[in-house]
Amino acid sequence: MTDTTAGKKKRILVVDDTELFLIAMQEMLEREGFEVLTAKDGLEAVQTIKHEMPNLDLVLLDLLLPHLTGFEVLKQIREGKLGKDLPVLVITGVFKKAQQINQLKKLGATGYMTKDLKAEEIVRRVKTTLGIGLPPGTSVPVRTGPEPMAPVEKLEPGAFLAQSQVFAGIDKEQTSKVEKIIDEVTFGKDEIIFSDGEEGDSFFIIVDGSVRIVKTGEARDDEVLAILEPGTSFGEMALVEKETRSATVIANDPSTLLRIRKDDFEKLLKSDKDMALTVYKNFVQMLSARLRKTSESLTFSRSLLEELRRK
Repeated sequence: MTDTTAGKKKRILVVDDTELFLIAMQEMLEREGFEVLTAKDGLEAVQTIKHEMPNLDLVLLDLLLPHLTGFEVLKQIREGKLGKDLPVLVITGVFKKAQQINQLKKLGATGYMTKDLKAEEIVRRVKTTLGIGLPPGTSVPVRTGPEPMAPVEKLEPGAFLAQSQVFAGIDKEQTSKVEKIIDEVTFGKDEIIFSDGEEGDSFFIIVDGSVRIVKTGEARDDEVLAILEPGTSFGEMALVEKETRSATVIANDPSTLLRIRKDDFEKLLKSDKDMALTVYKNFVQMLSARLRKTSESLTFSRSLLEELRRK
């Protein structure tokens, strides 16, 4: 049981048009000691907020709703019509585009998260938004994107190589050889590291800061595919094939990266056959994992489409 048992229960309104999701969220939050109300569309959400204010503590708001979208509900709240300071935590499985996230920020969302998070992470973010478990007087920051990972301790290039899937399993002597072909590069906030359609010639490991992976859609708006933090890598396929980049990568913050160029990488592997075997084995495993993930994603999409057709 949570801190909510110490006094009056915190009241949460969950707004979503998928009944199974509403039931799951209600059961999960009630187990944590919260009082939970539900609404199946934007209009019902507005009516519930009007009726329940000022006794609501938080709204968990989906964006793709009948009658009124979540964007419209949020706008009404922040304009003062429904309780200007009411915390609103957007939770969605669809809206992830940079333009939409920026709109959420402008409209005043307290936070943003996706539906694919684990139950315990959803509960943690709900508690954080409500200030449960935080020291008295601590303010809850406004966040409009996925929460960043904890800062990574400053490490030497070899330590970052050890975290990379590409170089998993190489020994210390081989690591020293790789370190010799690494150069450190820095990028300012919102600076493009490489663009969709460019020919790939380098692999990167993030030392400090973060980057976002962006894909431009048919409507020319950008969809944020992922936020990468220190210790993670990207662009590895440029080391083994001359293909164009499939997305744009932009520095989310001032960032420091380790870069390995394709030409230097190929020369190194030609000089060390044992390392080449290890590295190419890693590439096979990475590609296999990606194909499996793609297959799972297609299966999920088919199931979702069937569910939508039944509605």
